[in-house]
Amino acid sequence: MIRAQALEHSLRVWGSEGVMGVWIKVPRDKVALVPVATEAGFDFHHAETGHVMMNFWLPDATPTTLPACGATQLGVRALLVASCPPSPVDRATLWLGP
Repeated sequence: MIRAQALEHSLRVWGSEGVMGVWIKVPRDKVALVPVATEAGFDFHHAETGHVMMNFWLPDATPTTLPACGATQLGVRALLVASCPPSPVDRATLWLGP
């Protein structure tokens, strides 16, 4: 209960100081604080091994400018290397990744 009150007090102070966005990085060993943060209005942004990142946009009248979470990962499975323009003597090299 004390943590929730402290967080709500901090949000009020930050809002009065003109702070617009607040981020909380919750490590795995502090996961019990996630419900406290969500009850205060924080939302999940992303999670990685060992932590979850949460954010809260303070001004109600202003649309959020906090970045969206990047959920797309690109990778290369194969890479074809050939000379350009190809000559009859050159052979393309194909590398297959893991």
